[in-house]
Amino acid sequence: MSRVPAQKQKNISLAFFIPALCLGSLLATSLTILILFLVNFRSVSRQAAEETVSNQITATKQEILNLFKSYEDLLQHAAAGISVYLDRSEPVSHQEMRAYLRNISDRYSDVNAIYFCNNTVWNQTDGYMVFYPDWTPLDDWDNTKRPWFVSAKEHRATVAYSEPYEDSITHESCITFSLTVVNPAGQDIGVVAADILLNSLKSIINNNSGDSELFLIDTQGHFITHPSTMNLFQNDFFTELSLAQYRNPVLTLPSFSIERRGKLISSLQIPDVQWVLVSLMPSSVIYSDTNWILKTLSIIICICMVIIMGVIVYCVLNFIIRPIKDITIATCQLAEMRFDLVIKETLSTELNETRTALFTIRDNLKKKITTIGNEQLGRQLNISRNLNITIMDSSEELDVIMGNIKEAQEKTRIQAAAVDQTATSLNEIVDGINSLNSAVETQSVHLSSSSNSIELMVKNIADINEKIKEETDVTEDLSQSSESSKKMLEQFSAELTNIASRSEALDKANKMITNIAAQTNILAMNATIEATHAGESGKGFAVVANEIRDLAELSNKESESISEEVRKMTEGILAMQQVAAGTIHIMEHIFKSINFMDTSLATIKTELETQTTDGIKILTYLETIRKTMERVRTGSSTIHKNSGAIRTYIDNLKMVSQAVNSSLSIVQQSSNKIFTSINVAKKIAMGRYLIPPEKNLEEG
Repeated sequence: MSRVPAQKQKNISLAFFIPALCLGSLLATSLTILILFLVNFRSVSRQAAEETVSNQITATKQEILNLFKSYEDLLQHAAAGISVYLDRSEPVSHQEMRAYLRNISDRYSDVNAIYFCNNTVWNQTDGYMVFYPDWTPLDDWDNTKRPWFVSAKEHRATVAYSEPYEDSITHESCITFSLTVVNPAGQDIGVVAADILLNSLKSIINNNSGDSELFLIDTQGHFITHPSTMNLFQNDFFTELSLAQYRNPVLTLPSFSIERRGKLISSLQIPDVQWVLVSLMPSSVIYSDTNWILKTLSIIICICMVIIMGVIVYCVLNFIIRPIKDITIATCQLAEMRFDLVIKETLSTELNETRTALFTIRDNLKKKITTIGNEQLGRQLNISRNLNITIMDSSEELDVIMGNIKEAQEKTRIQAAAVDQTATSLNEIVDGINSLNSAVETQSVHLSSSSNSIELMVKNIADINEKIKEETDVTEDLSQSSESSKKMLEQFSAELTNIASRSEALDKANKMITNIAAQTNILAMNATIEATHAGESGKGFAVVANEIRDLAELSNKESESISEEVRKMTEGILAMQQVAAGTIHIMEHIFKSINFMDTSLATIKTELETQTTDGIKILTYLETIRKTMERVRTGSSTIHKNSGAIRTYIDNLKMVSQAVNSSLSIVQQSSNKIFTSINVAKKIAMGRYLIPPEKNLEEG
């Protein structure tokens, strides 16, 4: 058996461990550099994110200020136009002022309403107020006490802003801008105001959000912009987002920035409108590049570690595990008295020494076993004779034990069958109780539903009865009103008849005027003819005759016009008489219908009172049934609970029976083995299984 030189084996061992140590040092150094790089890179990423967010909210602030500047220009333009309108000598109508306000409003899509009022309450004598879109306030609405009016007076020459609010008519989020209007002489003549929707403001916030969440809050911490309109102006920003510890710096400092709770929190105040812009950027966005680099480096490191581990596993498997496994197999063979050991030579000095020691143990053990076997063979012959006698006695006693075990097994089997039958019966009882419980539960649900339905029906009947009472009162009023209307229409028809008779008299008088005019005309013609015959002396009389003739013709024409108007008036009176007659007929029909409706409502009211009484009785019966079902359910629950305890006892008894049966089976098997062993020992004691020591040693 050859040996590898010790110096060479030490070189191989160092060649294995030194590369592993170097690789480990290199890995530790790489991890240290990686950690330092990531820490520095995260700091740079955070600074870049803070700068980005700062630029973002600064740009948003400027856009908001520009938007407010455009609304200020709107009001100033409107105030200048109103001043020019009201400075004219003629009064300005509401329609003309509303048209001007509409022209101003149409230029801005976010104007919800625009209006002007003077310094007097709108419904007093000198009050003047115009709304676009048109709106008429209540009588007790005082424009001079409204917040926008008071604020405009306080700011005088500058535009005043209100706090954001929800419009009671449109339910939109709005801000009211107001400005005092002065005439060319510098006198205060009223206030112009505009309700501006927050749609453009929300668009600015949404467009500038980017990868972060951007919120606009007031100095109290309430939301001005929020994805849900229910949270505006009421919900607290710091409470809803669990940022209560940052309330003071965000609301008091001009700008603020901090990274906490996985978010970069940045704020910027807008002092012109007393609002605060707050940006929440998740850390996952800030460190997205850092996380990507970390994942990439982690994958590279994992690959390197897998390669290193592969090298280590290969070395350990080939230089340590396999030689030790060979030695373990050889040791097991030696324990089984197999002396044909085969152990391969390894490159390790320690494992080769262990191999040599195993060969030495094999040789010494083989010699010692041979010596002991020859000495003990004689002793074993005497022991086997005594053992044979003892075994014979034990065999008889074991037969008795086997009989008792079989009898106990049979009784245990009968008991187990009885327990199984009892468990089956109990399961059937439990199933029946469960079915009963299910039926009781279902019936209880139906009873509850029926009771609720009947209660609702009784309530609805009461409501209907109340409505019928109101309808009865209304029909009585209608009946009285229709009777009064009928009488008034009859009086109106009588007056129309009287007017018609008077128009006939007027027509007769007009005809008489026509006849007089015709006769006057003839007389004038005769006078003209006579004047002509009279010559120079009759010229004056001829002029008077011509004038009388012209007057007669004019009277004739006017008489014809009057006759035409009288005719038209007569036709109109006749048409009104027909309409009045038809209306009287309709009113009589309505009066009859109202009386019929009143009778029907009284009948329905009586029936509903009867149904209410019957519904109350049904509710009483249902309550009695429900209590009975509750008692049944309580009893079945008690039975079910007791059956559970009985089932537990039966299961325990069944388990005990099975355990006893298993134990008896084990005892029987052990007894069979003992019996077999006794038979074998008996044969050995009788010398049937004796083997020569030499043969036994050779096999070993």
